[in-house]
Amino acid sequence: SALIGGEAANSVTAIAVDLSGNAHLLGDTNSLSFPVTPGALDSTPEAPNYTGFLMKLSPNATVIYSTFVATAGAILIGADDQPILAGNGPAPGLPPPPNGTSPDFVVKLDTTGSHVVQAAYIQGTGLSQSAPSALGADSSGNLVVLGTIYGVTFPTTPGAYTYPVAPGCEAFSGVYVTKLEAKDWNPIYSAFLPCVGQSGAVAVDSTGAVILTANAELGFPLHNPLLAAPTCPYSYPDPPLSAAIARLSPDGSTLQFGTYIDTCGAPPIALSGDGSIY
Repeated sequence: SALIGGEAANSVTAIAVDLSGNAHLLGDTNSLSFPVTPGALDSTPEAPNYTGFLMKLSPNATVIYSTFVATAGAILIGADDQPILAGNGPAPGLPPPPNGTSPDFVVKLDTTGSHVVQAAYIQGTGLSQSAPSALGADSSGNLVVLGTIYGVTFPTTPGAYTYPVAPGCEAFSGVYVTKLEAKDWNPIYSAFLPCVGQSGAVAVDSTGAVILTANAELGFPLHNPLLAAPTCPYSYPDPPLSAAIARLSPDGSTLQFGTYIDTCGAPPIALSGDGSIY
């Protein structure tokens, strides 16, 4: 075990473990004394505002490196043991976005946490208000990013799945799924599912199909649903936000499964060897 933090608020939002058993902790802090290591990518906190951080711990909980990073909500360890982060706002290693915009991004760091290896903004997310919630990868190393779009039309790629926005949730939000090529992070497809309050978890099965979760209101796209309507109690003026699960075909063109489930919020998921969803 290890105690990590500073004099103010410190929280871990995601964790990933590499093949050597090192744990990568992603979170945020507004502590001026939060520990960063010499040579880290970014050693300047934004306190009193919150600053994102990434800390790598050895299997015996020794700090290998600690660095500040832009606001990030998801982490994935690549096949090369390099951490990939998904965040929102100015991306490390890329030019700042235009004034008034706050796009989602993905960025890969080297194993020392001191250099950006690769970075890209997610097209169509210039007005995002929260960091992507999940990252995944298929067997070819293509990257899947799951995030939320608020109150704007998301530009899907030709042939990718999209669904008409139902009356009553036009000004609400939806979830986007963007798959990026393994090498250059060029978009393979970007799909959109409307009437979502917040994206949740993502998993990619052996065929390359993407399974995602979200909390959704009435109007979420359905296909062979287990439950055809939200089940969370209605609380005026907020809409009911039930858990929802969807599965997109490997090429992102078709909704293979979409349903509400009998709980609230956006649940975590895991896949078994036969493709069953837990």
